[in-house]
Amino acid sequence: MHRTCRESYLSSVNVDKYRIALCKLRVASHWLNIERGRWNGTPRNEKICRFCNKVENEYHFLFECTIYSTNRETYLSRYYRIRPNMFKTVELFSSDKVKLLRNLAVYVYKAFELRQCLQNM
Repeated sequence: MHRTCRESYLSSVNVDKYRIALCKLRVASHWLNIERGRWNGTPRNEKICRFCNKVENEYHFLFECTIYSTNRETYLSRYYRIRPNMFKTVELFSSDKVKLLRNLAVYVYKAFELRQCLQNM
């Protein structure tokens, strides 16, 4: 018998707009330049964040870009913000802790929202 495994965030994040934002980040269905550049063949080193001139990928969006630092401090625990790395990133995304996942989802939603607002200026 085949058993499917459902990711914890799908049931833990109970606000649709936050769950959808987190899902979009996880499956690369977003407007970050790392993804937009894939659509039009832009070389990786040219997929630059408008706000800080580094490659705008998911890791940069979550942990590095200074434009989101206030939201990051509000929604992500110090453990993930201080010396972030890929191990912590995998740990964060695979967590089954409801509060952690909800905060991550709110962060992603608000950061996407801020990014969109600033892009339109």
